[in-house]
Amino acid sequence: MKVLAVHEDGNANLAVVSERGVEFAVAEERLSRTRFQGGFPRRSLAALTAHTGLTIDDVDAVVVANRYHAYARLPGVELPTFEHPFLGLSQKGMLVFQDQLFRGGAVAKVTERLARGLAHRRMKRAVPVIEHHTAHAYSAYVPSGFAECTAVTVDNFGDGYSSSVFACRNGRVERLYGSTALHSPGQFYGEVAQVLGFHPLLAGKVTALAAFGESAKAY
Repeated sequence: MKVLAVHEDGNANLAVVSERGVEFAVAEERLSRTRFQGGFPRRSLAALTAHTGLTIDDVDAVVVANRYHAYARLPGVELPTFEHPFLGLSQKGMLVFQDQLFRGGAVAKVTERLARGLAHRRMKRAVPVIEHHTAHAYSAYVPSGFAECTAVTVDNFGDGYSSSVFACRNGRVERLYGSTALHSPGQFYGEVAQVLGFHPLLAGKVTALAAFGESAKAY
């Protein structure tokens, strides 16, 4: 069984996996030559066909990430590679919107319905949509070798959450706790990264460098 997994947000990419493992994988930035290339990975899809002969119609299933990311699935949209302006109002508005997704309700329901509909239209077939942090948790749990464990995911934000804690057992993950994107440590580190001249998606460099810093100077 071949499964095509597609990620349409920042760092767009795709992979084909089967019982044998990963059969093909590529990030869109490798083909556009633009770091952190976002949007639908159309170049990657063309590369898949060129290298393997496979198309969307040839795989047994297609799955996509992110329950609420409707914008990336709109026709003709190619997301910017620079994800947010430093302390900009547009980014603050996005965080408030993500908090609404976290809380559920009408905003979340309408956004999810739109995102799923656009994914179905884009792929021209039924497409399961995997929640952002759940995908992160599975990517840690499945190859870990542990029958049971706890998975903790922390990033900028995705599908309303900035972090989650999952119980992992019997090949499944179950969210126990999650925190809203409005209180994101990843967002904070991303903006600090920008002040230091890095791309916000390189916030991991800042978290690593922080361990070698002198906290008294920061205070």
